[in-house]
Amino acid sequence: RLIRRQRQMCIRDRGMAASALLYWRLKDAPFVPRAVRPRGFSGQMWRALGRMLVPITGILLCKNFMSAALTTFLPTFLSSEGKSLWFGGAALAVLEFSGAVGALAAGTLSDRLGRRTVLFIALVVSPLLVLGLLAADGWILFPILVALGFTILSPTPVVMAIVQDRASDNPATANGLYMAISFLIGSGMSILVGRLGDAVGLRAAFTWSAVLAFLGIPIIFFL
Repeated sequence: RLIRRQRQMCIRDRGMAASALLYWRLKDAPFVPRAVRPRGFSGQMWRALGRMLVPITGILLCKNFMSAALTTFLPTFLSSEGKSLWFGGAALAVLEFSGAVGALAAGTLSDRLGRRTVLFIALVVSPLLVLGLLAADGWILFPILVALGFTILSPTPVVMAIVQDRASDNPATANGLYMAISFLIGSGMSILVGRLGDAVGLRAAFTWSAVLAFLGIPIIFFL
């Protein structure tokens, strides 16, 4: 119950921090409403969405295994490694907060460097940081968690920007499909990581999650 309460507090703090950052960045943004016209769902639109969502689904399958392992089981893993519950809760808070900052920064970086470039960097760096996290000990874990949170959660707005760019005629439909796929994969991966952790241990589950994330790198070039 203590771990669950700490996680709820981390989620609340992350939401408050993200809301404050979004308000600060968007409070002076111009808003121009446009007329909404009903659009039909043509076969061409569905084919375009399919060509985009198939590689995105592959990337999410590879990436979300790792992010589910960290955001769901990090305090449990650290506790099993001999750390206190306070240490595990603090580690999760650092991961989630840096993830919120990374998600905000990744959108701006992808506008300047390109969507695929930012995705490539995130999918290369974050598995390496997970492996580094498993090899590190003590307070050196926290700088790794800062970098890890910044990279492991930053692809989410980048992928959403890709969806919006590709489906400019039906952005709401495309975004709804993407969010549905993302939530389904994320919840399924949490169960899978938990089952794998029970079978072979959380350390092995974290290692396999990093290895699987590397498999998503070639899929980026199909976007």
